[in-house]
Amino acid sequence: MATEAKTKANLGTWLSIELVFGALAFVVCTFFPPELRSAARIATGCALASGLVALFAVHAGYDHGTNGLLGGFAGGMFARMILLGIGFFASGARGNTALAFTFTFFALYLLTVGTEIAYVLTRQRAKSLARAA
Repeated sequence: MATEAKTKANLGTWLSIELVFGALAFVVCTFFPPELRSAARIATGCALASGLVALFAVHAGYDHGTNGLLGGFAGGMFARMILLGIGFFASGARGNTALAFTFTFFALYLLTVGTEIAYVLTRQRAKSLARAA
């Protein structure tokens, strides 16, 4: 029971980390030139939303073994693919604006994927420690 409560608190911690990464990305967007700023903000919002959905998918699949975990990562990638397309069309990005959108989305994407991997590794470590105790 204590491990289960610790894991749920752990999910909240990782969600908070992703939200902090998103907030920092929004701050970085203010340094973009005005013509690129809108696309960068839309990309940041899409990347953050897809990262949060992906973390929930990984969390949901974790307890179902390897196939569940792979399914969670696949669900997260599907969410990213859909939100990337929606955001790209919503921003109306062309030329340098499209480049700014892509750069911003995938910069935050790398951070959120790293967060998901760290979440899985931390949860696995907690599971191993609980078994040893």
